[in-house]
Amino acid sequence: MRLPWGNAPLQRVLGDMVTLVNAYKISFEIERADAKRYFRNLESAARYQGKQIPVAKRIWPCGVERDIQLKDRVDAANQYRKALQKIGEAHQKLYDNRERISNAEVQRQLGQYSKKIYAAYKTVRG
Repeated sequence: MRLPWGNAPLQRVLGDMVTLVNAYKISFEIERADAKRYFRNLESAARYQGKQIPVAKRIWPCGVERDIQLKDRVDAANQYRKALQKIGEAHQKLYDNRERISNAEVQRQLGQYSKKIYAAYKTVRG
């Protein structure tokens, strides 16, 4: 696909992907809030039954670990969204300047953006 005909469809796909990643981010944020509430309720129930210290020693590390996992997912979704937006901006820039840019410059810019995309991918994959 040549650049002049590929820009509009690519921009639509990237926009849809950003929307999808935002939905995942919101889902992770909801899951994180629910997990916090769940672990607080377990601790509260243990306190009510007079078993706070033994239960807290078991519950607290699990709750903290789960919170960190979900926070990392939210952060990864944010980074992926930003990478997708940068791809869209870069492609638009290439499209807008397609007549004035040399092949060597295009290759250099694509190489830079490819590295950023791969870094975002690795972050999301964990």
